[in-house]
Order: sequence, then structure tokens, then C-alpha cells
Amino acid sequence: MIDIATDFGLPSYLFFTSNVAFFGLMWYLPTRHSLKSSEFESSDPEHLIPGFFNPVPTCVLPLPVFSKDGGYTTYVKVAARFKDAKGIIINTFEELEPYALHCFSNGQNPPLYPVGPVIELTGPSYSDSDNKVIKWLDDQPQASVVFLCFGSMGSFKAPQVKEIALGLEQSGFRFLWSLCVQPPQNDASEMLPEGFLERVQGRGMICSWAP
Repeated sequence: MIDIATDFGLPSYLFFTSNVAFFGLMWYLPTRHSLKSSEFESSDPEHLIPGFFNPVPTCVLPLPVFSKDGGYTTYVKVAARFKDAKGIIINTFEELEPYALHCFSNGQNPPLYPVGPVIELTGPSYSDSDNKVIKWLDDQPQASVVFLCFGSMGSFKAPQVKEIALGLEQSGFRFLWSLCVQPPQNDASEMLPEGFLERVQGRGMICSWAP
């Protein structure tokens, strides 16, 4: 579409639906590809990715950059065209990613225009379990709950779960813990210290998925 717009003498603006951190990774890919034209490997050293304050470990990168079935190639192909846009409208806001936005204000890339957060207010209704979480949160004092969530793939083994649980219990804070478990373990409650749920009842809640 950029080429078509150029033929008609029209400026092209890209709407980037992810945040600046992910944009930084995409912006980095063509530069890396010019030096090493192959997919990422788990043994690769850390990466100096624009928009990140610290070097980024390879193990935390999204799976497509490791893909030999077209994922990596597609990312590079798309990212290579970013430089041809007149500007990039991006789903973030300055208070959320001030460092990353500052990194892309040096004139080396098309200007970024934060317009987020872009959210879908008319999305699917909450499930019963989601409603229980929201009702529990609504019943707590404002700004009193610690939220633990390690992402969809952030699961732990039993010894780690027990240590986190003990830390939460001893902290005395209210908490909401989105706890994922690793197969073949199916029941998160079996990984918790004995009596933990009874001792934190009323000030802590554990769910398998947070809305």
C-alpha cells in the first residue's frame, strides 16, 4: 500500500497496533538481518534493541523470530518497510513508555504518534470466573491489591509456587494471583503450601486467568 500511495503522491501512515517496545524489536530486525541473515537461535547473545533500557535476552523474544517456516522472514519483510512511512501511529501513550518513545525521537525513523490505549469496549462479555475476580476486586479498598501475573506462558513448578505463596502470605498485602501450572500438573491448589488458602482467605484470591 505504501507503493500505491507513493504513485498517487499521497503520504503513507502506518497504524501499529502493538506498543513501542514491540515496534523497537521490529525496527531492529532489518539491521540484524543485514549482519546475520538467519533466524534467531536460543544460543544467541543478548540483543541491544532500540527502546529497551537493558540488553534483551534471546529467550524472551516472540516465537516467530525463531521460525524457519516463514515467521522470521515475514517479520523482516514487514519491518523493512517501516522506514518508508511518513509516520507511525502507535497503540501506546507517553506515560506508559516514556523511555522507548524518547529513543525514537532522534530523527532516525519516521515520527511516532502515540494514540493509545486503543481498547475494545464492546468486546465479549466476561465469563462467570471473570466476574468473580472483578467483584472481588471491587470489594477491596482502592489501590490495595498486589497483582501477580507472569503471562500466558509464565508457569512455575511446585517449589517456586510455594516460595511465591509464602512471600505473599508473609507480606500481609491483599493480592490477586493469576497462577498458571505446567503440565502434567492440573490443579494449582496442590502446589501451594498446606493451609495457605485458609490463612489468606479474604485478603487473597487465586485465579487461572485474569480478565
